[in-house]
Amino acid sequence: MKRFLAAALLAGLPLLAPSARADAPKPWDSAATHKNSLGMKFREVPGTPVLVSVWETRVSDYAAFVRATGRHWEKPDFAQTGTHPVVNVSWEDAMLFCRWLTDKEAQSGKLQPGEAYRLPTSAEWDAAVGLPSRPAASGPASAPVFPWGVSWPPPLQLENYGEKLGVDRFPQTAPVGSFAANAHGLHDLGGNVREWCLDSFSGSENLRVLRGASWRMNSAGDLRADAAVGNASDLRFPSYGFRCVLERGASSPAAAAPPVQPVDAAVAVQTDHARPQP
Repeated sequence: MKRFLAAALLAGLPLLAPSARADAPKPWDSAATHKNSLGMKFREVPGTPVLVSVWETRVSDYAAFVRATGRHWEKPDFAQTGTHPVVNVSWEDAMLFCRWLTDKEAQSGKLQPGEAYRLPTSAEWDAAVGLPSRPAASGPASAPVFPWGVSWPPPLQLENYGEKLGVDRFPQTAPVGSFAANAHGLHDLGGNVREWCLDSFSGSENLRVLRGASWRMNSAGDLRADAAVGNASDLRFPSYGFRCVLERGASSPAAAAPPVQPVDAAVAVQTDHARPQP
């Protein structure tokens, strides 16, 4: 904890570390919240127009969508329970899940007119992980900035990263919420699975942005909080998942997704689109 505090203060970052006392007031205690019919929890993130899911979309959440729609879903070759983050889902799958959930909850009265679920924009993801706002074209920060601060390697039991780092006990995905929340009350933004975002990548409608590291990631470049990669919108991979946001005040569910904003190629840590990014 002391190493994190020193690093965070040096970087001028918001404190993303958990409170040392379980009963201490949390920074997010006064934030607006929402819980939907699937048990997904959402919290307000300052500086955004949305409530962000506390954790990545779970196997149980996505299984409900598959049962209702008959959508094809190939499970990974490792064991998962309902509380693990869903993987092997494309950007297109994630978008359809959000539309299905919006329609389901609007019809049941769980959502107010104009409310809708969608994927976060890359800028909203920045705010959720604790990065200051920055122009997309500015690229990554000159000094490494990680979800925990500026030190390397990551602290023990902070997130689910690659086995070579030896910082957690999970060989693949971990149940969501296995690690402490950040200053906004959100879990797993740094690891577990890479998360699809709404944005196109480098102006290409066929490539979509992914943020965050995953259970396969071991390198400092992959674990940077400002790292973004692009990949084909129909690609499914066992380390790719997604997190939903709830937007309030859209004129209609169909209008809930803002115009797609290209993310400049300078933001990418990996830009080889000829093969899947793990």
